[in-house]
Amino acid sequence: MYTKVIKSGDLIEEWTFERAPAPKKSPKPRVKRVFRQERRLDNVKRAANSFRRLVRSNLKPGVHPALMTLTTAENEDIEEGYKHFTAFGKRLRKNFGNELVWIAVPEFQKRGAVHFHVLIWGLPSKIPCVLSREFYTDKTGKKHRKHVCIKGSGCERDTRTLAPLWARGFLDICETDGNTRLSSYLAKYMSKAMHDKRLLSKRAYSASRNVVRPSPFNTAFQIRMAYEANGLTVDNSPFKTREYDTLFLGRCVYKSYLVEQS
Repeated sequence: MYTKVIKSGDLIEEWTFERAPAPKKSPKPRVKRVFRQERRLDNVKRAANSFRRLVRSNLKPGVHPALMTLTTAENEDIEEGYKHFTAFGKRLRKNFGNELVWIAVPEFQKRGAVHFHVLIWGLPSKIPCVLSREFYTDKTGKKHRKHVCIKGSGCERDTRTLAPLWARGFLDICETDGNTRLSSYLAKYMSKAMHDKRLLSKRAYSASRNVVRPSPFNTAFQIRMAYEANGLTVDNSPFKTREYDTLFLGRCVYKSYLVEQS
């Protein structure tokens, strides 16, 4: 039997397999890699789940990150897009400090422009715009949420503080409620990016170096200490549970628990 545990924010996930993985063999000589024409669906699903845990690890109670969208004015490839985004990140840190944390997912618009969805922590609270739950329809028939910031409040649409730092096209930013649904929202775009042939062999997301990573626990001692630290005992009921068969490790029992996060 083999058990592994991963903690991401307020979520602890446990996998118990019938068999332990085989010992790692000595590495084989490297051969020239031939990239596929498309990514395997199981790899996309695995990557999306890992990305969801990354986002969730950075969400904390009472802390509301901002959701920023960046679009390039010109149709560019992803290498150029990432180059501009890296330069933008440096300018953000220069203006607002090195404590900024972000996770960004690229997407191509229909016309070919690179579009980034960015979840960012640490900006002054007045900059992100507040959007209501009400929608209005523009001339093209597209729905948008209403902007409800008071004029002169200092929000981005009023002052355009961040737009000159991007200077590559359009920028918009709004406040979020910090809900864990944000992890699924961004993971949806990341999965979509991984299916885009223009992003084959390219990064499906970008994150600042100071992001909080999920915490894996593999040994019995690590797992016991992690459970004690989070107040989990055999009496705790799992938030979610399921069983399924794996290709190499036999039957797997999956359990997840929600814990309090400081």
